[in-house]
Amino acid sequence: MKIDSTYVTSLNNLGSAYIDLARKPKEGIPFCMKALSYKHDYDEATINLAIAYTRINQPDSAFKYYIRTIEINPNNLNVYNSVNVFLKNNNMIKRGITEMDRIAKQSENPKFLYTNLANLTSLDETKMDLTIHYFEKAFECDKSDRKLCNHLIMLHTRFGDKEKVAEIAKFCN
Repeated sequence: MKIDSTYVTSLNNLGSAYIDLARKPKEGIPFCMKALSYKHDYDEATINLAIAYTRINQPDSAFKYYIRTIEINPNNLNVYNSVNVFLKNNNMIKRGITEMDRIAKQSENPKFLYTNLANLTSLDETKMDLTIHYFEKAFECDKSDRKLCNHLIMLHTRFGDKEKVAEIAKFCN
């Protein structure tokens, strides 16, 4: 039996209304779960579930749905700020880095994942080498990205790596 996509959207929208408008996340969860049971790769439902579980203080469940959202659509830039705040607030940065790194390695175009991993690791000043590594991985995916190029030049200049600055500068012109 084929389920009409508007039905799935309606279920998710109802769940979202409970989660966001009525501020009753527990009541919204079953609707989003039902939508997800019909469409397993529905990232709008997974992000709603992540938000709902965050609001009812179930961080492990929230983490699961944030990561699932990224797995489904790693190019959804809207999710990264939310997930980073969530990871920081719940002391799950290391766990988040591990999962997002795994997803990036399996992704066809992991540019945004690597950029987010760089931003996430930059929250810890002692991990600047890892931050640079992830920005470089993102840049490898798209050497025409002038913003990434200039950011890498700034980071390598800050840490005195003139050879890297010269190497990357070739792409910024």
